Amino acid sequence: MLAQGGAALAPEMAEAFAPDRLSFTYWYAAEPDRPRVIAYDAAAHRRNWAELEGMAAEIDRQLAAGTANAWPLTDDLAECRHCAYQARTRLAPAGRAGSAGRGRTAAGRVAGAAVGMRGGWRVAGGE
Repeated sequence: MLAQGGAALAPEMAEAFAPDRLSFTYWYAAEPDRPRVIAYDAAAHRRNWAELEGMAAEIDRQLAAGTANAWPLTDDLAECRHCAYQARTRLAPAGRAGSAGRGRTAAGRVAGAAVGMRGGWRVAGGE
């Protein structure tokens, strides 16, 4: 999202939001002196943007078909332990993420990525 729309946030430095100038740095609370840096580039951005557009198109399709409210909850509670939304669906109490990060679903992987680490996008040359 930053690579796609960052220039709207700071038009005077639009070039700073080129995918090859972005990276994501995260670190675990238990290892604050060992940050992990994930580089980003144009090819990764094209793949990520295509995936986001595909997801948005599927949501639009379901909304247009009137089936958006029919998205079923899973009956496989093992999947729920990885989900960031488990407290909202009342399948598990808040704060109980289980074995975060080992989920097969995208939501499970995202939820797992948020457990035990902190991080943020960084524009090259910025603080």
